[in-house]
Amino acid sequence: MYEQGIKPEIIANGAKIMSLSVKECKVKFIDSLNFLPTALAKLPAMFEMRELCKGYFPHLYNRKENQSKVLDRLPEASYYNPDGMKPEERRKFYTWYEANKNAPFDFQEALQNYCRSDVDILRRCCIRFRELFMDVTRKGETLGIDPFEECVTIASACNLVFRKMFLEPETIGIIPAHGYRPEEKQSAKAIRWIKYLAHTEKRHIQHALNGGEKKIGPYRVDGYYETRLSQVLFQGYDEPRVGNDYGRLTSEDTKETEIFGRSGIHL
Repeated sequence: MYEQGIKPEIIANGAKIMSLSVKECKVKFIDSLNFLPTALAKLPAMFEMRELCKGYFPHLYNRKENQSKVLDRLPEASYYNPDGMKPEERRKFYTWYEANKNAPFDFQEALQNYCRSDVDILRRCCIRFRELFMDVTRKGETLGIDPFEECVTIASACNLVFRKMFLEPETIGIIPAHGYRPEEKQSAKAIRWIKYLAHTEKRHIQHALNGGEKKIGPYRVDGYYETRLSQVLFQGYDEPRVGNDYGRLTSEDTKETEIFGRSGIHL
């Protein structure tokens, strides 16, 4: 592709390629592990394909000097790395090995059969998964959702099912990150200052966390107490706001002060 100037479309997660598409060749590669996150040996039982079996191969025997060997019996059990297996799998392996250890072993034939078996298991289980997924998402005569065509993970496939089959039109499915009225979100620093003021002056000051902000005219005040018709205003300008010079900020504060003053409120 590089020599022909073909640029594939890649979806990556860090250094991992989740999807690779080549439109010119009408080819798309996805990682089956993103849909079926389990060991290949467990897939046949997952889809009730009892006739499929991954089998065993002596991976530790796969060395250059052994790749053309033909033996009159299987290689030693240690070449199958039984100590790296889980207890139940290890027990099954030794049962199989004791029953087949005297069978002739042709390395090239065994390797070819093992690789073909792996590919066949993955192929058939992926096809079965796709069939089941499309069956459960079918609506009448409408074809179901093809997870491999439209998605790159099982999570994105489930999200697509929700959007197409369960999400009602004109509804809000996700609450905005900053709430529905972010302009009323109170700063933690202002709350700490008002609590400190209430503690030192030994008075109750109404704020966002104990009754809500008091609204005076078009403004909501940070803190409010009624003993002197007073309100407290926190100026949290630690850093300059981009695009707002100091004069504009103080002008806005002056406007607020005038409105509160007409209401008889002391700042």
